[in-house]
Amino acid sequence: EYIIRTTRSIYKRFHKILGGSVLSSLESKPFKRIYIEITNICNLTCSFCPNLYRSPKTMNIEEFRTVLEQISPYTDYVYLHVKGEPLLHPNLEEILFLCQEYKLKVNITTNGTLLQDKKKILLSSSALRQINISLHSFEFQDSEPQAHDAYLLQVIETSMEFRDKTNTITALRLWNLDKANLTASLLEKNNRTLHQLEQSFHLDYSIAEKLSSLSNREKGIKLSQLVNVQGGYC
Repeated sequence: EYIIRTTRSIYKRFHKILGGSVLSSLESKPFKRIYIEITNICNLTCSFCPNLYRSPKTMNIEEFRTVLEQISPYTDYVYLHVKGEPLLHPNLEEILFLCQEYKLKVNITTNGTLLQDKKKILLSSSALRQINISLHSFEFQDSEPQAHDAYLLQVIETSMEFRDKTNTITALRLWNLDKANLTASLLEKNNRTLHQLEQSFHLDYSIAEKLSSLSNREKGIKLSQLVNVQGGYC
């Protein structure tokens, strides 16, 4: 309710300052994207996510429908992430279907641990525009190398399946590249991750070197059609 009130307030302010005709000439809908937190519950406790001081909450379907009814005139894109792991939502399939019904394109940010469980739902959704996978969350998963390799393998396989079967973009995020704060263990995991990506996507260059040469405005490098990797700091 707060988000919707804020959206309306901002829009009215723009409308007053610029005038309706100016706004309509800029674009048909005033907001590039609107974020919707469908759950604040997560299955990991990553340090790069601030502590949550709210009660655990998952938005029900009727609440979500009400939100879509109120924001759909203002945007074409919804991002199902603020806090929490969106793939934990028990009604994810219906959530995506409602977005399709309201002609909204969806971006999801996930830690990737539930991709196998939810892959069928995600692959079948025509509303899903992009999925961002936070590879740096592996720091807070099982520390065994075999577990890390298994996690990374299923992420890579899923991203390739999205590429081959849908038009969904996959962004693989490695946002822990601050060398001053990297432990030996984390550095080793990063190297394993980058090496596996290079092998899996048959790259003839070093991802680390490419990422280090990017300007702040560039978002990442292309690994394959519809698949890219983003590097930086949380």
